Amino acid sequence: MVALFEVTEFKWDTPCVFDNFIWFTPQELRDAVRKQIPGFEGAVADHEVFPRKIKAALEEMLRRRGIQREVNFVVGVGELDAPSARIQKEFVFVSTGAPMPVCKVAFPGASPALEKQMQAGVKPLVNKDYSGQQFAQYVDNTLAPIYRQRGYLRAKFGGVSAQPDAGANKKCKGGVNVSAQVEEGAVYKLGKFEWVGNQALEMETIQDLFRMKAGATADGAKIDKGLNAIKTAYLKQGYLDLKMTVETNFDESAGLANYHIVVEEGKPYQMGEVLIKNASEDEEKRIRGKWQMAQGAVFNVEYVKGFIKKMFDDRSGRTPRVRLQPDRAKQIANVLFTY
Repeated sequence: MVALFEVTEFKWDTPCVFDNFIWFTPQELRDAVRKQIPGFEGAVADHEVFPRKIKAALEEMLRRRGIQREVNFVVGVGELDAPSARIQKEFVFVSTGAPMPVCKVAFPGASPALEKQMQAGVKPLVNKDYSGQQFAQYVDNTLAPIYRQRGYLRAKFGGVSAQPDAGANKKCKGGVNVSAQVEEGAVYKLGKFEWVGNQALEMETIQDLFRMKAGATADGAKIDKGLNAIKTAYLKQGYLDLKMTVETNFDESAGLANYHIVVEEGKPYQMGEVLIKNASEDEEKRIRGKWQMAQGAVFNVEYVKGFIKKMFDDRSGRTPRVRLQPDRAKQIANVLFTY
């Protein structure tokens, strides 16, 4: 008799995030988890047994330190940007209990003028419960642009760190002091822009959309806005497969940021069909009655975005999910509405 066993090996690719365990270093957290999961390096398999083991390890750490808090974990899911994209899950571990307000924030390495700007920018988080994830996102989305707008294109923020407040601030009981190290770098001016592969948009059109000239301060926000305007112009003309690769070359001696941009346009798409699923008769009539991009017309992504926005603004009925269905063989794109 021969017994055959089929073994399924889990992929250890689900990241683990420790949100507000401010009493321990990252190394201490990893070492504690390794007692439950040998070889742990920051990710586990996507199976419920592993986050439960980590939860137990974290609860034991808190107990040993005499910290009266509990541990919860949630499953975070990234956005699905394309039909073929893989959803990236993560296990987020959070300690819960008494409030942990942010008492003060420091930015070591920041010049006085920009330190003042960032202190103003971070005010919405002060006196609110500390979350490492929230703070890191705030640095990326709100504080880093303060530097980019002023030409500090290579400014970097170190990892956010937090420690319990020593208790000197009586108005911030049980609070947290947060620090984000800054490497400002140099201020750059715009150098030259080299475009390769653009055919549908002429250079004059690109320059009009970009609205920046050589020698100006390299305002990262304006540069991003200009590049997005150019992408939008392509999408309005049906270039759904557009790829733009932007390479920045820094001339340190001249203080210039030079850009080399390779455009892969692909072929323009035409409007295919409007497909509607799980809709009532009235809901289907409402969509078809308002939809104006004709079959065979150049596919305009901005029109679709505007149509979706109007549907969300109109709260008189259900709002469907909307998805594009490009068909590369036919160079058409269907629009699917699902209730």
